[in-house]
Amino acid sequence: MPRISQYPAAASAVGTEEFVANQAGTTRKLTVTQVRAGLQPASAALSALAEMSGTGVVRRTDTDSFSAGPVTLGLIEQGGAVAGQVLKWNGSAWAPAADATGGSFSGDFGGATVGNFLASVIDSAATAITPTAAQSGSVLRLTAAGPVTMTLPASLPVGMSLTIVQAGSGQVQFVAGAGAAVVNRSGHTRTAGQHATVAVIVVANPGGNSAVWTLSGDTVD
Repeated sequence: MPRISQYPAAASAVGTEEFVANQAGTTRKLTVTQVRAGLQPASAALSALAEMSGTGVVRRTDTDSFSAGPVTLGLIEQGGAVAGQVLKWNGSAWAPAADATGGSFSGDFGGATVGNFLASVIDSAATAITPTAAQSGSVLRLTAAGPVTMTLPASLPVGMSLTIVQAGSGQVQFVAGAGAAVVNRSGHTRTAGQHATVAVIVVANPGGNSAVWTLSGDTVD
């Protein structure tokens, strides 16, 4: 029996013409149409992708075109994010989450110089004041015309500090809150007069609820 290669090439073939083929030991009939369907050229989109050159992320720009390059912000999906959120790793996937704001620093600058920073100045006309941890490092400028009582609480941490300016005519009296103590070298408890400036610092707090405050500066008994 002659081999297929020994037969003369066909000049043409119609789609309904059949020939025999063997597939995994099973003889089957195939039509010319079926064979042609399996030999169709790649789509224009795939051809364009194969011919593309460049570096970066590949993205489809329209039906039959692709480009390579960086992903611009306009192409990033919202992904459920709302205003103010950022992309964070949650331990298993990247997901939108609230941005970090505020916070604190604890560390050692190792002798480095820190400069060009400003303290917050807080004006108050109140006559009864209890400082908070959020005010640490601030300057309290007290403008009341009458006497002012500042109660220094027992719960604030070691290192809490404030500068107090008696900006008004009312002297500022410093008293210890329940569990706290206020110490001064001369036993003073008040600002000396208008424009007097003093500082209060928590120097110890055993157990976290017995703060010891040191009062210093322009004070009187």
